[in-house]
Amino acid sequence: MANSCKTEILGYRTDADLSSSPYRFVLKDGDDDLSVATASAADVVGVTTNNVADYSTTAGTVEVQIGPEYLVTVGATLSQGAELVPGTGGKAVAASAGEIVVAVLLEGGADGEVCRAKAVNYQKNP
Repeated sequence: MANSCKTEILGYRTDADLSSSPYRFVLKDGDDDLSVATASAADVVGVTTNNVADYSTTAGTVEVQIGPEYLVTVGATLSQGAELVPGTGGKAVAASAGEIVVAVLLEGGADGEVCRAKAVNYQKNP
C-alpha cells in the first residue's frame, strides 16, 4: 500500500457527493462538473485525492491527481503491472481487450487498498 507518489494536483468544480470516493477515477460529466467514472475510460481526467466531500448541496472544488502517477483505490486483487480502467465506484480494475487503459499499477494490492499507478492512455490489444 502506497503512502506517496509523484503527481500534479488540480482543482475541478463539482456538484456531486464525492464524500465516499477518495482515490477514485473521475471524469467530466454533461454539465462540465466532475463525477465518479464507472466506465468510458477515454473521458477520465484523473483520480481524486483523500480530500473529498459532499458537494451535492453547494458546489465546490475537489482536488484531482492528473499524473504522472496516481494513488488509486483498487477494486480487486491486482498485481504490479496490471493495466487499469475505472470500475464500480471509480475503483481501478483490470482492463479487458479493446478498452482504453488509463493507468498501470506500480505495485500490487488487494480490493480496497490504495496503490501507486502510472498514468497512461492507450487501447489494450486483444
